[in-house]
Amino acid sequence: MPEYRSTKREEAKRLNVAASAVFEKGTHAGGMGDRYVRITCCWQRGLLVHRDRTAFRVTSVRTGLLITAFLLLCIPVWNLFSCGARQ
Repeated sequence: MPEYRSTKREEAKRLNVAASAVFEKGTHAGGMGDRYVRITCCWQRGLLVHRDRTAFRVTSVRTGLLITAFLLLCIPVWNLFSCGARQ
């Protein structure tokens, strides 16, 4: 019967479009979550280097590790602030 139109089919098409939009939004949110996890791991590396520098008594080694820790901590801060701009 070619004149028969199923309302369920039209509703299914509409719901499929809505589901695709929600899926894309969830995929984007998952990517942002992964980015924040990477930023947190990098932050922890910098804090670990900062903590370990106190084990050395030589001032030049401690200063070098302090500079390294500072640079390692700058990377996640930069990524965190630039992460919001890419949304």
